[in-house]
Amino acid sequence: NDKPKDLRNFTLNWLRETYGDKLTKNENQRLELEYLRKKVPELESHLLEGSSKNIPALKDHFDQFDELQMEEDSDSSETSSDDDDVIVDENFLLPKPVKKTVEEALREIESETSRISVSAEVYGEYNKRSSFKPVSNPKPEDTCERLRARLTSHWMFKCLEAEDMDTLVDAMQEEVFTAGDTVVKEGDKGNKLYIVDNGSFNCIKENYDGSEKLLKVYNEGEMFGELALIYNCDRTATVYSCETCKAFSLDRQTFNHIISGNTIERNERYLKMLGNVPILKTLDKYEKSRILDVCDYETYNDGDYIIREGDTGEDFYILLKGDAVATKSHESYEEDQKVKEYTSGDYFGERALIKNTPRAANIIATGNCKCLKLNRLDF
Repeated sequence: NDKPKDLRNFTLNWLRETYGDKLTKNENQRLELEYLRKKVPELESHLLEGSSKNIPALKDHFDQFDELQMEEDSDSSETSSDDDDVIVDENFLLPKPVKKTVEEALREIESETSRISVSAEVYGEYNKRSSFKPVSNPKPEDTCERLRARLTSHWMFKCLEAEDMDTLVDAMQEEVFTAGDTVVKEGDKGNKLYIVDNGSFNCIKENYDGSEKLLKVYNEGEMFGELALIYNCDRTATVYSCETCKAFSLDRQTFNHIISGNTIERNERYLKMLGNVPILKTLDKYEKSRILDVCDYETYNDGDYIIREGDTGEDFYILLKGDAVATKSHESYEEDQKVKEYTSGDYFGERALIKNTPRAANIIATGNCKCLKLNRLDF
């Protein structure tokens, strides 16, 4: 009578509850498994938007992945050679068996559907990341400002650090096309994205009967070609110039370094800052990474109030760049008195995470500042 209805899920849940929080001999392997567990629902959701015939095939691989988790949990205290089965990489550590299973699943999906799989470029033993030296293509300052404005308007670049934006702008290469030139060809490997500086470009796709369909006309200020870099896929359409045009291109290597490499390095710095906060010191790297995922980034100008004395405390801050000062009202003085100074790496407002009490002081930006903000509810 006590036999569970679903023995498989019962066994997996029992193993997770018993060994799920137990550290393996390779902590990076445990963190990567946690990451992959989060990716499973995303992949399932992606497949539901496409052909339903792909789901059974992928679910078989998810079942295999569950079995790998079970083996990893049960073997972690018995084996001593797990480190030999891990691919060491700058960006992540991935167990070989899991990597193979995911790759096989994605190949099977691609063979059964015409939809393009989302697959960011991955580096490892099979695809080494070469040392990066930014390309420099000097431009007039007005051109640089124009490119910054156009990049900032795109969701992918709007949150970049100023120095990363400058690297992108400096690397962009001016290219001139005459009427009818093919800039992007459907099916080719995508190695550049383009921002139209002047003129117009037609985006077309070939139909099954060989005819061409006009999808879009790209005009001044618009971007094209970025999808092949984001999803690491072949070009999905053809783009050609309608007239004599000028565009600025950005190469794949610079794109990957700024969007992937620098983001990872920056997150590592921010994780170290989180580790300096006393109430967060007991958290492991994965838990701090989850906190970083829900943080917001706020910028302030000179004289802006980051925190106001007496307000309800809802947010905790880490000063990433710039300086700030704490002031406090006092009955003996007409003006607020400075009580503390803050610089990059300092934190304030931490009481808001554990106590629902009014702010005890003002925190005011002295110059331009950037802060990492964590809300109490997210914590």
